[in-house]
Amino acid sequence: MAKKNTNILAIAGIAAAVLVVGFLVAGPFYQIQEGQQSVVTQFGEAVGTETTAGLKFKFPLIQESNPFHQKKPAAAPVASASAEAKKEMYKDTAEAATAILRKLMDRKKDDDD
Repeated sequence: MAKKNTNILAIAGIAAAVLVVGFLVAGPFYQIQEGQQSVVTQFGEAVGTETTAGLKFKFPLIQESNPFHQKKPAAAPVASASAEAKKEMYKDTAEAATAILRKLMDRKKDDDD
């Protein structure tokens, strides 16, 4: 009886290890570099954005990271920029994100057709 329980525990341990390795191989982590942003999509639909650099998490096989370079302002830093310059910086970032989302939606439409 004790040997049977040991075999079951060994099989369960091996199965758990295989699941963990499979999860890690599928790529749950991605990295955003300085100067990048990322739109996270789930089944082709945008579900979030990442704007800060660093190691990020996504659900493998379900979510996809779509990184892009954000435009850097050539002028002074945001804190000392004029109101008009700040509006322009935010507009540039919003336009880049919108362009990415449009591409993703077009790709999804093509896949659906």
